[in-house]
Amino acid sequence: MTSHIRECQHMSFGIWQILIILAVVFICVLGLPIVSAVIARRKGRSSVGWFILTLICPLAILFIAMLAPIRNSSE
Repeated sequence: MTSHIRECQHMSFGIWQILIILAVVFICVLGLPIVSAVIARRKGRSSVGWFILTLICPLAILFIAMLAPIRNSSE
């Protein structure tokens, strides 16, 4: 019985490990929408709209990456 308790204590996460994992997840969750907004702005599209869309659906970054830039009607 005591060996089982030792195994469980050995496998437990410390508070710093949990905070690091949460920080990495937080950076990833906000990183993709930021990248999506930058790509959208460079292509002449709504950066705010694509930021929000990528927050809701992270795969939206694939769509903005594949879209062609908006062309001006004067060209």
